[in-house]
Amino acid sequence: MVYYLHYAMSRFSLTILVLSVIFHCTLSLKVATYNLWNIMFNWEVRKMRVIEMIETINPDVIAFQEVRMDSSSVRSQLLELQEKLIDFNWMVVQPANDVQKPKHTYWNGWEREGIGILSKLPILKSTTISIPYMSGPDTNQRIALHAMIGYSEDSAIHVLTVHFSYDRQQQCNNAARILHYISEKELENVVLLGDFNTYQDFEWPLEVFTDTEIRPENSCFDMVRADAKGPNTILADVWSVHAADKLSGFTFSNMPTPGYESRPDRILVSKSFKILSCNLHGNGNFYKKKYKTLIFWHRFQRVIKSAYEAFQGFSGYSCTQDCGPHGSCRCGVCVNIGNQKDCLLIDCSECNSFMFLLFILLTLFACLLSSVTVLALILFLFSRISVRTFHCLYSVKLYFNTRAYSRLRILYRFFPFIKAPLPFLLVCIVTNLVFYTVITFIFSGTLQTIFRVMAEEFYPSDHLMISSQLWIPNKES
Repeated sequence: MVYYLHYAMSRFSLTILVLSVIFHCTLSLKVATYNLWNIMFNWEVRKMRVIEMIETINPDVIAFQEVRMDSSSVRSQLLELQEKLIDFNWMVVQPANDVQKPKHTYWNGWEREGIGILSKLPILKSTTISIPYMSGPDTNQRIALHAMIGYSEDSAIHVLTVHFSYDRQQQCNNAARILHYISEKELENVVLLGDFNTYQDFEWPLEVFTDTEIRPENSCFDMVRADAKGPNTILADVWSVHAADKLSGFTFSNMPTPGYESRPDRILVSKSFKILSCNLHGNGNFYKKKYKTLIFWHRFQRVIKSAYEAFQGFSGYSCTQDCGPHGSCRCGVCVNIGNQKDCLLIDCSECNSFMFLLFILLTLFACLLSSVTVLALILFLFSRISVRTFHCLYSVKLYFNTRAYSRLRILYRFFPFIKAPLPFLLVCIVTNLVFYTVITFIFSGTLQTIFRVMAEEFYPSDHLMISSQLWIPNKES
């Protein structure tokens, strides 16, 4: 046993050594950043698309913003992604704020939100950078996450992910804090990426990093120490450097109308990096086309679950997110009916306790009716169609007299109405049509709730994912 343990440890050490040599010689990696948009709109469906994108892009390191997690830290969105992405063995996630849920919310979970990193390469160290609050409308705690990634500290890459404030002046404060941190720690080989909440007419917080010096005309000038801007703090915007169209690279769509209009999601890197490529990923049209049916199915499940919860006596706001100014919450899903008053579950006529009981009873009856219809179809298909007479379509006498179906004679004794398979089948078909017409009328409100989907739900990301292939030439070569 000890021998096998020693052998396994030796193989592991050898593997790490080889990878370390390769990594030290090339320092090549692909990075990406993505705003997860917390658990908005069918997270169980959306995460399938997120996983699909990550597997297609195949980055070495990917940073996330608006990551939801439980207050107990047992469950998080990144943990759910990591379970499906087997190559990403290293993860670091840090909560920043407690989520302000809508009033009268009765469900538990996803109480905190923050940022995180998934990595194929070892995360040697991680540090949470606190960004002090300054006066302004945005009272959310802003943090940054610094991960030292690589196989040795000497050749490590310093990945910093951020989610800046939406307020312009507070963005300056955020940028100044990160710049001072990079300067004080004398970090090299820096990859600064995330959601900078950048506005097209207010690029000053980004220019704190990209300009060789902070000019007085920069609106963030007063917040940056004069000694903070050194050679190691001059970073390059990968899209601006590499892309042919400098004005493209938009990653943000101001819903509900799809159409990207700004570039808050950025990847900034040290001048030591050579930028080989940069790309955008996550077109909503593809998501809508591929996952539309699954989205409807997920909404159906959520409405039925809400009906069950109403039957149990729960009441309150049932959606896992605020539906915004263009929708209202009904039965656990957001409905495209404008910003009307949200129903508090037990008051929702589409999913109250009576509707739940009705759904159970009608489901049982539907199962019985389907079974009888299948039986009628089998009897009809097994009846012998004779060229000599058309009568055999209406009588099972001939087919009961055959040896192959002699065991089915018991049906003839106890269910005399099956003597005529064709009329029996026709009666079943008519009964099905009447039944499903009736339940469509009874559940018309429920069906409308399920199918009235907001545009945001079919275009599930406010942000596209951006990735970049980077390389640092060997300093010794």
